[in-house]
Amino acid sequence: MHCLVLLCLLLNISTCDGQRELYDHLFSNHSALVRPVANVGTPVHMTVGFGLITLENHDEIRQVFISQGVLTVTWRDETLVWSLFDFNVTRIIVPASALWVPDLIILNDVNNNGHVPTDVVSVVVHYTGDVMLSVGGRRETYCRVDVTKFPFDTQVCQIRVRQWASIDSEVRVTPKSSNIDLSEYNGNNGEYTMVHTNITTVTNEKKHQTELRFSVTFTRKSLYYIQLCVLPVILLSILNLAVFLVPSESGEKMTLGISVFLSYAVFLTIIHGFLPEISDTISIYGIYLSVMVCLKVLTLLLSVAVLNIHHNKSQQPPPSWLCRTMSWYSTPETVNNPFVNDTTVHCESWHDAARNVDRMLFFTFSIVTLTVTTGFFCSFTT
Repeated sequence: MHCLVLLCLLLNISTCDGQRELYDHLFSNHSALVRPVANVGTPVHMTVGFGLITLENHDEIRQVFISQGVLTVTWRDETLVWSLFDFNVTRIIVPASALWVPDLIILNDVNNNGHVPTDVVSVVVHYTGDVMLSVGGRRETYCRVDVTKFPFDTQVCQIRVRQWASIDSEVRVTPKSSNIDLSEYNGNNGEYTMVHTNITTVTNEKKHQTELRFSVTFTRKSLYYIQLCVLPVILLSILNLAVFLVPSESGEKMTLGISVFLSYAVFLTIIHGFLPEISDTISIYGIYLSVMVCLKVLTLLLSVAVLNIHHNKSQQPPPSWLCRTMSWYSTPETVNNPFVNDTTVHCESWHDAARNVDRMLFFTFSIVTLTVTTGFFCSFTT
């Protein structure tokens, strides 16, 4: 038993001595400023991958995509190669500042001017010279918002990575795979559902640089917005039709109309808080809401006209053109008008004319509201 313990201690001491000798062998004359290639004309082949951990938020107001993930960069350092037979060490972990690292930036970064913080992390160096650098953290990147189909919209956000000063003849950038790594992805996001990811390569011929675009496509979970915004507006649109069913003599026609109009104004304020202040794209829902507001204003104006007809004190009967206009909406008892030559229409009083106008406006606005609402939902299927 004592011999076994002594043997383990000797092996540990031997390993520590081997690592110390390996560090002295590799970094005694190593420069972190020189590209790690034997031939100056040979580029450093670098692969870049991104692993998404959390889709944290998509701030529509600031147009910022907030995510947490790990950016993994691998390349081969020809000056950091050793023999397993001589040192019996397969890999070492060293500060990134001790060796050459690629000059990468995130082009659409919001907070850190695109700088990839490599000075505070460590890298893993294998005996073959393969170096792996992993930089994780929370990132905020600019992402243009398309609110056309809000709240049933789909957004595509990117993390754009490129060399800063080096060119393709010095550092060759290639993606690690065709998709973002989702092996550690935590999909618990209450507002968005991720659809798919992909990685595209874009070469800038003028600057002789290569850009990698890590794209994330996600859709909004719309149930919350349907309950909060869409359904109440549709119900208010139906309630708007009830203004024409309220009898003019009740005195509550304008009260109901103004109440519905103020409710529309409240929803306009709520929607304004959800959408960015941009004019590149216009929300179909915003257009629908504006059309409903216009119909509401028109409803109030026509209600005033109906009340004027109802409270007309003239002893003269309603004009024949008004009766003819209401002929399709007249009730059976309003036939054989003694004041109109055309016996198909009957308006006995201004009260009857106001009632018929209300009927006509109710059917007309019902058709318009149904058409606009149907068009609103059909627009999301195209």
